[in-house]
Amino acid sequence: LMAAFTCLFLHLGSPQKLYYYLFSPNPASPLWWLGMLYGLYLIVLLLSFRKMHKARVSKGLGVFTFIVAIATSTALGWLFGLPDARPVYNANFLTMYFPLTGFASALAAVLLFSLAYHHFAKIPLSEGDRNLYDDLGKLFGFVMALTLVFFIWRTIVGGLSATAVEFAGFRHMLSSGWYHLALWFGLVIPLVLIAMPAVRTTTWGKITSAILFLGGMFAGRLEMVLSGLVMPTGPKAEGQPAFASYWPTIWEVFVFVAALAVLLLIYTLGERHFKLAGTSE
Repeated sequence: LMAAFTCLFLHLGSPQKLYYYLFSPNPASPLWWLGMLYGLYLIVLLLSFRKMHKARVSKGLGVFTFIVAIATSTALGWLFGLPDARPVYNANFLTMYFPLTGFASALAAVLLFSLAYHHFAKIPLSEGDRNLYDDLGKLFGFVMALTLVFFIWRTIVGGLSATAVEFAGFRHMLSSGWYHLALWFGLVIPLVLIAMPAVRTTTWGKITSAILFLGGMFAGRLEMVLSGLVMPTGPKAEGQPAFASYWPTIWEVFVFVAALAVLLLIYTLGERHFKLAGTSE
């Protein structure tokens, strides 16, 4: 979450004016609700970590955190689906797709970081831990299969069967490398790996599937955003090519690297200072 906030903060034209958001609320704006919910999400997460050694309080905060997490991801789908000129951002679809892919990405991240930590720290897995990660691998495979179903239906409804001119951008992106990275390397290959018991029960199988899925989610998010932007619309589209081309600039790459650095820093600090072994079941 802090890594995402880092990206947003670095993209603001005048980040020093962020206080206007706090002192001039606009409940009619979905963007305001999104910011409010993500701010609440951060506060609840911090409280959850602070109270995680108190079983009763921790359980209540955990349930509330889950509710806020669902609210933020569905609000994000609502925000994307508002522009009438971009029907490819279907709010009905994204309000379900974002929570689903968020859950799958969380499972992938837990498997990746936990198993990588055990590997590089040379800490052998206990029988209980091994069974836990095997169960998480099965759940990850199930959620990934649901994600693939949603992905395919999005392709059919928004790309292959849609005839409206506003969907031309998505049809154009179906032949892009980002789309095929998301489909084949992010969903099909890791799902095949995790569906094979001989691979799923191994550490390298779970780590490989998690890395491929997370990389595919990155490509898929980029493809999804570009699907609504590559085709110029409105008066300013006159004289422009039918589809615009895009490749990340060096500054955008630096923003991504900075966010990744923040993520790894917070993970390292949490691993050192939070006594997770002492938490109650």
